[in-house]
Amino acid sequence: MSHRNLFSVTILLLVFSLVACGPRPAERLQSKSQRHGLAHDTKQHLVSVAKQYEGARYKYGGEGPKSFDCSGFTRFVYSEVGIQLPRRSADQAQFGKKISAHRAQKGDLLVLKKGRKVQHVGIVVAAKDEGLWVTHASTSRGVITENMSSSPYWKSRIRYARRVLP
Repeated sequence: MSHRNLFSVTILLLVFSLVACGPRPAERLQSKSQRHGLAHDTKQHLVSVAKQYEGARYKYGGEGPKSFDCSGFTRFVYSEVGIQLPRRSADQAQFGKKISAHRAQKGDLLVLKKGRKVQHVGIVVAAKDEGLWVTHASTSRGVITENMSSSPYWKSRIRYARRVLP
């Protein structure tokens, strides 16, 4: 082997060893509890953003921040935490991991249907024994938070939730 080839191989080995022994990305160094904490913080931020817009009026096709329709509201709020949802509620109903409504948690999308058609989406802000509290853009009352599980109108329309955040 020539001096030049030996030098090239030595340099390559040195570079590979530096890369292999160098610091790992911060994300890999986080413990499971730290990652869970980040997910919790993101969910809490999502809920805080959703609640900031309570009282905004309903407008068909509204994408915020002064007026919303249901999917415009969910899309706007999720975008504030860096997640881009599709625009239409039927498409949002396919986004993320499908879970049963009784397993829904804070930060999940709640999907409501009339018959087989997706009728509405909202953001779960609390899942308690007494029901699912959801912030959503209501056609009659604008952006509100209500217990969908006890609502005579919404209870029969709850179908499933979508887990968008880990």
